[in-house]
Amino acid sequence: MIKMASPLAWFALPLLALAQAKVPIPNPGSTTGAVTLNGIVGIINQAATYLMVVGVTIGVIFIVYGGLKYMLARGDAKKAEEARGTILHGFIGIVVVVAVGLILATANYVVSSLSGGAF
Repeated sequence: MIKMASPLAWFALPLLALAQAKVPIPNPGSTTGAVTLNGIVGIINQAATYLMVVGVTIGVIFIVYGGLKYMLARGDAKKAEEARGTILHGFIGIVVVVAVGLILATANYVVSSLSGGAF
């Protein structure tokens, strides 16, 4: 049970980090009215932000893990090369996640400017 709780805790970590952002959390049980396009866009933005934070966190974990592997290689060329690969893959993962976030932000800006600021 402990082995499964640790990965789940890492996925809950961005919720703690975003707790200070004062982002409204949608209440699916609410009966305040019909679902609007603005509500859907808000939910998509919240999910994208959460997934970006999780992705960057995982990338940083890979970079730190690769750095530890590199320090523990003790001159072994094969282990050092494997550690460099882990660090490189961590950086590539972070770049991909940030690029997707940039694409989503650009798409949101274009859609909101074309629709007259409805979003």
